[in-house]
Amino acid sequence: MARAGNRTTNPTAEADSFVLGLVASNPNLLVPHFLIHSYLYYKLDHPIISDDAFDSLAKELGAKWDSIVHPHKAAIDPTLLKTGYYLGYPVRVPGAALSLLARFAPPPPKPKRRKPKAPQKQ
Repeated sequence: MARAGNRTTNPTAEADSFVLGLVASNPNLLVPHFLIHSYLYYKLDHPIISDDAFDSLAKELGAKWDSIVHPHKAAIDPTLLKTGYYLGYPVRVPGAALSLLARFAPPPPKPKRRKPKAPQKQ
């Protein structure tokens, strides 16, 4: 967990809240977020949302499939929504995925620098 000021933050919980809030306000955003988070999980092996949040995206996308209008909807095979696995991604997905990754993934820890040992006196 990361610290922000005096409060402890959980980047995954923050990303879950952010993404699920976006798709709740606009179900058409289920398409790009399904693709983005599938890419982060399956291609980069670095998910930023919880498995439960991803499952929720896939389930809601499947339930609202017929009413969703999005230019990348044709890139998704609705039978894959149960597994979440996707082999090809529209050109915009990697950049969007990296942008969210930079926003929500904690930075890797910096390596500790070792002090050089003082020469021993003989």
